[in-house]
Amino acid sequence: MLLDLKRPIFKSYKLSPSIYDIYRQIDEAIINQKASMNNEIDDLINEIIKIKNKINLVDYSHYEQLLDFIKLLKNSTLYDDELGYQHIEDLKSCLMLSIPNFKLSKLSNYNYNHIELRILLLIALTYKENKDYEQSTMILKTIEKKISKKTETCHETIKILLKTIGNLSYIYYIIEDLEKSLEYANEGIHIARRNDTNYILYSFYARRAIAKILLNRNDYLQDVINSISLLDIAGKKELKETYINVFKEKYNLKLPF
Repeated sequence: MLLDLKRPIFKSYKLSPSIYDIYRQIDEAIINQKASMNNEIDDLINEIIKIKNKINLVDYSHYEQLLDFIKLLKNSTLYDDELGYQHIEDLKSCLMLSIPNFKLSKLSNYNYNHIELRILLLIALTYKENKDYEQSTMILKTIEKKISKKTETCHETIKILLKTIGNLSYIYYIIEDLEKSLEYANEGIHIARRNDTNYILYSFYARRAIAKILLNRNDYLQDVINSISLLDIAGKKELKETYINVFKEKYNLKLPF
């Protein structure tokens, strides 16, 4: 695998393919909202320890941060309503390895590297799962703003941005601000197209369709078709059936499939 070491994801690290694989697996944990990966996390920890002496870090705290973050994923019950807020404190402690004076109240004052954006995303998702939508939205909007200001972004960063936009659209749906939900769904579609990626594009079309249905608009069907077609192309058969059932049963749609 050829790695472009000038890409932003690699700014703090002299990377080998092994480190790239670690980033990819962390992505999967966050993207799939998997709070615990059990043996997979043990493998990641062992891999980081094994290659520690093969990478040069700008600051040793970056190594500690990466290792602590992965350990948190292993030990986390992130979406347990009773324990979620404790994990926010754990994740904030992880951020403080590289941002010593980090405070959520000063969220917009800091610049964030790639791993820090991931940690912020997990904090936002924890607030969301605990139904603290105001705090979650505030963090998600900060992530969106920070990434949007970057002069150069890589595919991995775009994935974080799309996940952020998707969660904003979902939260506004939950709190019944359908115009805002529609706005963020449109933004997600625009960003995905602009960056030539289908990553979670199916979810944006579905979210846009649902917002239009609830707003009593008639131009939703093509969005439904696009969403289901993208799931079909991606081979996500179970998710495709789930989406079809939701559209048919919850929204009483008669679909051509």
